[in-house]
Amino acid sequence: MLMDDVRDSPPPTHVQKDHFIEIAQSHPPSSLHATISSRDSLVELANRQSLVNYHLVLHHYHLAVAAAVQLSSGLRVHILRILFCPIGQRAFFHPLDSHPLIPLDKVDDAVMERRHQFLEKQVLCHLRAGQDEAASREMAGVAQSEHFVQTMTRLLAARTLRLAEEENTVLTSAHLSFLTTTAGDEKMRVDWSSSDWKEAVRSFGKIVAGLSLQPQFLAPFIRIGGITTQYWGIPIVD
Repeated sequence: MLMDDVRDSPPPTHVQKDHFIEIAQSHPPSSLHATISSRDSLVELANRQSLVNYHLVLHHYHLAVAAAVQLSSGLRVHILRILFCPIGQRAFFHPLDSHPLIPLDKVDDAVMERRHQFLEKQVLCHLRAGQDEAASREMAGVAQSEHFVQTMTRLLAARTLRLAEEENTVLTSAHLSFLTTTAGDEKMRVDWSSSDWKEAVRSFGKIVAGLSLQPQFLAPFIRIGGITTQYWGIPIVD
């Protein structure tokens, strides 16, 4: 909503006095009244004003979203400052008296890349924690980089190994070696809300099936899918 408001708002009109202050002054605090009377709330006053046209709102929106993502996915050590261009960094991370209000900057490719990496980390944290529903919601906004897809492959291999342990399944030495090598330390990091790792693998398979993977990224998923189909009847990639 904030982004739409900023984008679609009309050009600001010149006023002699700040309109919001003018209205606020016309609604003095109730303590100044002899009797209590009904007054519009601050939100109602704000809603009657013309749309904001300050580009800084976009920076605040980005910061709010990034902070919400950080808290919801456990990326507490991620430095939010690097997600912003120099304009955004000055707006939030420099002393307020060190610069005037500044317009929206053209975000360069390096900052955009760091933002994509931040979203990738968010999705991978959700998958690692077994929060597949949350990961699926954010998947559409993630650029499927090589690192991202490789990490997903490791997570799927890790879940498959946990399933084999849960089911006491004896894997062939070739299958066990492949899954162990692929999963790496992710085997000790993956989690699931219950002990039903069959459902965990099945859920991950649905996520993979919904991706538009490039051919070079499909091979490991196909191989893991062959293993899960052979032992437990769970397909991963058609």
